[in-house]
Amino acid sequence: MSFTIRKTAEPGDVAVFLDLFDSNDEDSIHPRAVIDDGEWDLWLAEFEGELAGGALLRVQPDETGVPRGFEDNLLIDGRFRRQGLARELMVAAESHYQERGLVGMQAAGSADDARAIAMFESLGYQIVKRYTRPERETAYGTQASEARVRMWKDF
Repeated sequence: MSFTIRKTAEPGDVAVFLDLFDSNDEDSIHPRAVIDDGEWDLWLAEFEGELAGGALLRVQPDETGVPRGFEDNLLIDGRFRRQGLARELMVAAESHYQERGLVGMQAAGSADDARAIAMFESLGYQIVKRYTRPERETAYGTQASEARVRMWKDF
């Protein structure tokens, strides 16, 4: 499959990206909060005019205070998973932030998501921290505390 990757800030594209969470039974509270904050970049992946996935990123300081590109939300529609699309989205975002002169990227995710961790590691990310996110409210009710990882990649 050949996907088209594009960076966008169009309100209609943002709405379609947020709808992707609902159609895949994923919590959209966090991406909505990031978008409401106003400082973000959105890449969408399409296949034959249909949204296949998206990546919401922004510049955020790492734990040492150095600004890096930060992957906030990366979601691939269930019909398009395991085809390298998450990798393509991250490569596009990394190029953007490298061109802006940032020193690297960071990402955070579930410590239990071995596939996502393997994908990030294959792109050169290294786990720099393991932590537990406390219990929190989501669109689907209360989410238990969760083991998480933070990963960095230097350019």
